[in-house]
Amino acid sequence: MPFTPPVAAAVRKSHPFVLCYTCLAKSLALTEPDVRSAAQQLMLNGFTTQLRACSTCMRTDKLLVLTPDGESQTLGETSPLLP
Repeated sequence: MPFTPPVAAAVRKSHPFVLCYTCLAKSLALTEPDVRSAAQQLMLNGFTTQLRACSTCMRTDKLLVLTPDGESQTLGETSPLLP
């Protein structure tokens, strides 16, 4: 998935703040379906979803966040993404 690394980088960079999928897509110039697909892959590698408010639009939803142990992981270095 070519959009997984930029989505992961954006979530890490904004931590501890979070963005909804729409705002994350806008900030990366991607489509929301592409961001959601990348998020599904990232949930296998140090990310999860939590009910949070978007830091930009304040919409509350299940948003992509780092897991407590995911903060130290770099995409692809400690646990590869599954196909």
